[in-house]
Amino acid sequence: MENMKYRFLDMPLVLSFVTESINNM
Repeated sequence: MENMKYRFLDMPLVLSFVTESINNM
C-alpha cells in the first residue's frame, strides 16, 4: 500500500519532466 502512495506522488514529477523535455525540443 505504501508503494502506491509513492507512485502517486511520482506522477506529477514524471509529467513535469516530460513537459520540460518537450519544451526543450
